[in-house]
Amino acid sequence: RARPGAGGTIYFSMKALADDADGVASKLRAGPYAEPALVPIVRPAVGPVPVPPTVALDKSEIALSLPSGVPPWLWVIRTRDGDSWRSIVVPGSAARHRLATGVAEVSVSAVARDGRDGPMVRIPTR
Repeated sequence: RARPGAGGTIYFSMKALADDADGVASKLRAGPYAEPALVPIVRPAVGPVPVPPTVALDKSEIALSLPSGVPPWLWVIRTRDGDSWRSIVVPGSAARHRLATGVAEVSVSAVARDGRDGPMVRIPTR
């Protein structure tokens, strides 16, 4: 805690979570851990930050790729419906992703194996 930039949560014992003692795991799942998150960046970083992806809209799907043709470790897909944004994390091997009905905008970034998130590409869907 005395280290600048150090943050996060460490659980000493997983027993309470595994047993859902007093509903603690359910409360965390419904509250602060309801949305997916990326793992923290591993230091030292190895290799370049991912480049902006190529994202193509095809009806209700997006096609995902990197200019090199080599898939990233992960994709982060953020979708906007009205004033609300949602994020999902999918494997880099996913070349296509189906969009939910009503999505007005999509932004996508590639994530390197060490956790670094590259630049986002935003596209309107309407």
